Amino acid sequence: MGEADTTTVRSTTTERTNPQTCGACGRALVQYGRGRPRRYCDATCRTRAWAIRRAAEQLGKELPAPVVEVREQTLTRTVAPRGPRVPTDPRGWNTMLDELAQQLRRPASITSARHWDHRSIYEHLVRAMAALGEAHPGGLDRLSARR
Repeated sequence: MGEADTTTVRSTTTERTNPQTCGACGRALVQYGRGRPRRYCDATCRTRAWAIRRAAEQLGKELPAPVVEVREQTLTRTVAPRGPRVPTDPRGWNTMLDELAQQLRRPASITSARHWDHRSIYEHLVRAMAALGEAHPGGLDRLSARR
């Protein structure tokens, strides 16, 4: 099924923040949602991280940047066929017309119950019969004579 045959029914993106960890001890941090995001769990860890950064600076080594926030995004697309499938061969049309006949015979079906739509269905069937008569050599009379 190609992209032209389908339509996106629903597209949702969910985003969640993965737990952030302390830059010094590695424990999970709780963010309260106000102000600057926390990087350390308490003053002791902040002091420890400062000491580690200073020692690395004095030794001429570079430390990796602490992870401030990790976000995970998930995109979900629900795809369905675009509209009803229109038959492209006589067998397909025969199947579709049989399905219409079955629905009209079932009182519980929407097609049977919505009597205000029956005139429209009838007019479309009459136009289809006229087109069939034009397409068949000899017209509808020739078709009905074979039965």
